[in-house]
Amino acid sequence: MDHGKPVLIPFKYSSPPEDVRSRGDKERFSQLVANIANWRMLQRDRLKVNDGEEYVIAEEQNFNVALEIATPFLKTTLTGLDKTSLQIIDFMLAQESKGTQYGFTIRDIQAGVRKEEGSPFSERYLREKLELLEQDNKVSINKDTKPYKITLLAKQQPSVSGLVKIVDRGESVLDEYENMGEVIGPLEGD
Repeated sequence: MDHGKPVLIPFKYSSPPEDVRSRGDKERFSQLVANIANWRMLQRDRLKVNDGEEYVIAEEQNFNVALEIATPFLKTTLTGLDKTSLQIIDFMLAQESKGTQYGFTIRDIQAGVRKEEGSPFSERYLREKLELLEQDNKVSINKDTKPYKITLLAKQQPSVSGLVKIVDRGESVLDEYENMGEVIGPLEGD
């Protein structure tokens, strides 16, 4: 970002267990919060420290916007499910919301879940994804019927909102910032 300033994020937020993938996503998410704060820097408090360096202070609103933007990439990390598995669950939930319990076949799912360019996934690929979803107790596959009947066990899409949230508003950190230099309020008229 041209003319961006360093950003201080005074609040702490929860994140999933520290595996390699989620650590990278946490760093990208923090950078997204900083970029959003920088984008709105004239409307944010800033800290001017004694050596003349100026920092933008991120706000909870920056976190909320970043969470909305980041939910698609965080969902795969936090749920442990890939995009296709999430698509399968979305499709099955949408079909069930239209009526009663529904016994899906591979072909039903193949017709409703498509690749990004619109072409269908192979039955073999979808069968592999469904077996993984069955291991995670998201679906049940009745192999006694021909064709197999798949029942959705997960009655809602996995959510990011409960997993990534602010756990400390950072009032004590803001007090420390004030001791480091002068806090400058937002510019008037912006």
